[in-house]
Amino acid sequence: MAGGDGIWTNTNNWAATDGGASGQTAPVAGDVVAFTSLSANANMTVAAPAACASLIMSGTYAGALTFNSTLTLTSTVTFLSTCTIAGTAGTLKLTDTATITSGGKTLTCALLINPVGSRTFTLADNWTVTGLVTVGTAAVTTTINANQISCNGGLTNTAFVTGTTKFVLGGGTWQTTGTQPTGSDVDLAGTVTVSGAVYWGAAGKVLRYVSGTITVAGSTLTLPAACTLDTTGIIWAGVTCSGAVTYTLSSNLAWSGTLTSSAAMTFTGAGTLVGPGNVTLSGAITVTLNNTGGLVTTGTLTWPNAAAT
Repeated sequence: MAGGDGIWTNTNNWAATDGGASGQTAPVAGDVVAFTSLSANANMTVAAPAACASLIMSGTYAGALTFNSTLTLTSTVTFLSTCTIAGTAGTLKLTDTATITSGGKTLTCALLINPVGSRTFTLADNWTVTGLVTVGTAAVTTTINANQISCNGGLTNTAFVTGTTKFVLGGGTWQTTGTQPTGSDVDLAGTVTVSGAVYWGAAGKVLRYVSGTITVAGSTLTLPAACTLDTTGIIWAGVTCSGAVTYTLSSNLAWSGTLTSSAAMTFTGAGTLVGPGNVTLSGAITVTLNNTGGLVTTGTLTWPNAAAT
């Protein structure tokens, strides 16, 4: 990168080599973009859609990168603690396997992790995003590993999301499109709206209420797989258990509408199913309550041909 007017598409801002002469073609898909100590702390603004392979900051670079449009990357992203990230109108779009280093900087725009196929992304450190975080491409698995993403502008996933990264929702709306679940740990820790039928859960994963106000009007928490629930502090609008699996209750599970299931299910752990909504179970299915406080509800129990243990 060479100094210029700071607009991404202006050739006067770019050099072919570190510290080289300006006047080179602006980066395109496949190019490596480097912001280094020789970049003279120049600022850069993504003012129109742009693309490159990777974006790497190094050395003593301390300029500002402003997102006013979409920047699409197919590889490594490295920010520095000395840089400034700005702009709320743009989007950082990641489409292929990558390691992301936030450098402790907050991403102020939207984040779109939109892989071209089943891909794995790795967080080298924790990342805070104040724009909407959208994860997934239809019919593929997106894996995100290590550390956590603090989603202060909401979280949407459009296909199956898995991995060891925790999503911490500190604001905005949590929603899923289609029936593919968010199969990662999720903490609810702010003013969050749960929208529509949210699909969540995978073996060993935890959905936890930490703090804040969770608005759930008209929404349903759908649990397709074995998982752990620690959501005392939330009264879900509705809960659907769609798998013949074991659900672990670390604390009480409450709902105001209806808890529904069409598959045999087992609840274990220290929590209690506390309603106060209805319970609708389809057919001669078995519900097993192991080491829990049982089922306590003031609603209506509908259970044709019940077989309870």
